[in-house]
Amino acid sequence: MLDSINLAIAKGEVHALCGENGAGKSTLMKILSGVYMPDNDGGELFVEGEQIKIFTPIHARQTGISIIYQELDLIPYLTVQQNISLSNEPRTKTGLFIDEKSAAVNAKKLFDRLGVSIPLNARVMDLSVAKQQMVMIAKALSHDAKIFIMDEPTAALMDEDVEHMFNLVRTLKKQGISIVYISHRLEEIFEIADRFTVLRDGKQIVTDTVAGKNKDILIKYMIGRELEEKKRQHKTANKDVKVLEVKDVHNETLKGVSLELYEGEILGISGLVGSGRSELARAIFGADPIDSGEIILNGEKVTKQKTEDAMEKKIALMPEDRKTQGLLMNMSVRDNATLPSLRKRFAKRGIINSRIEKSMLSEMIKKLNVRPPNPDMTVKRMSGGNQQKVVLAKWLLTESKVLIMDEPTRGIDVGAKDEIYNLMNDMKEQGVSIIMISSELPEILKMSDRVAVMAHGKITGVLSGEGEDGISEINIMKLAHEE
Repeated sequence: MLDSINLAIAKGEVHALCGENGAGKSTLMKILSGVYMPDNDGGELFVEGEQIKIFTPIHARQTGISIIYQELDLIPYLTVQQNISLSNEPRTKTGLFIDEKSAAVNAKKLFDRLGVSIPLNARVMDLSVAKQQMVMIAKALSHDAKIFIMDEPTAALMDEDVEHMFNLVRTLKKQGISIVYISHRLEEIFEIADRFTVLRDGKQIVTDTVAGKNKDILIKYMIGRELEEKKRQHKTANKDVKVLEVKDVHNETLKGVSLELYEGEILGISGLVGSGRSELARAIFGADPIDSGEIILNGEKVTKQKTEDAMEKKIALMPEDRKTQGLLMNMSVRDNATLPSLRKRFAKRGIINSRIEKSMLSEMIKKLNVRPPNPDMTVKRMSGGNQQKVVLAKWLLTESKVLIMDEPTRGIDVGAKDEIYNLMNDMKEQGVSIIMISSELPEILKMSDRVAVMAHGKITGVLSGEGEDGISEINIMKLAHEE
């Protein structure tokens, strides 16, 4: 629910919309782009001084409002040119056929306007995420977009592509296009935005200029308090209790990977996108096959390489894509959280004990601070941070001893991120061993007791402690770029 939001975007302005997951950002953006209808109790929308009374995606596009979602709205099997002209194809004189030549000329003009070059006949599925975003922007420009809403545009980009995105935003700004910019990476707001608006619990907390502000001020506006930076003592692994060992594992991606995980340790896995980090996680969990090598858990070789056996041995995986691999989006919090442990914890002779299930789930929801604390709410209606907590809840209910977390804080806000970190530290203190895969170096540096770095499907080095050869950004980056 939104409560009396007043937002004004100037022509050629980059306006950052900030707030924790669940603050109302997505609801507001979906109203502006015509996905949601505003409530009947008031509210008006004006574009260039003209009141908009019909709220549908088609009318929003005709008005000049275009939204670039985090999950890109493109057809992967069509070409770049086909995606751009889709639903707006130029016709030959007879009107019966698509004028392919004019479509190509129009698409090239749009890319020239953006200052980028992408092959028009390339299939979208063969492009990088960064180039797919450029196709989306070009498509929006083909509909004469005046206002761009960009939802987490850099979440899936590598560092070098982020700067390209910033340049693209600056180009659009110079052309008089207004941009509503949503990002959980707060440093980006100070890099690219002119003003910001903070939402909290559906209410507008503040609108102000970026100049003269800093990250701490923004965080305080967003969560209503200052984050407590707890200094965690990174410990040397307890090598007396080896929980997991991966020995010379090979498959289509992995090329002789070996590593060790100890009790109560957070082992960070770093490396560039495509280095094999997620494939390693999936191999350990049994989701991807291995051609050779061994996975040893608590001194015993894992002979059956299946996810059911990994779960039986108390190994859990929080996948990189929680929406397609970690959750059943149309099912409730209750169904998602209890599904892996129904048979062993909540059911007897095929009958679920609802009383025990409800009691344990309520306790877990409270422990993880899931919001709203409604076990019957469908997870697709929840914010990204709370969806991630539901994924975590389902594995905590199985009492897993090895937890593999692939990008555990991607796409979630600073407050929820802090909560996830605290939960990880609590699990660590309780003896749970964690493998944390992350593209964010500050996260790796903050949370890891040791760091294994991957490149080209191999472990290129394992860092621990401090000092010249210890855990540091420069040492990680050197290993990540090894051939």
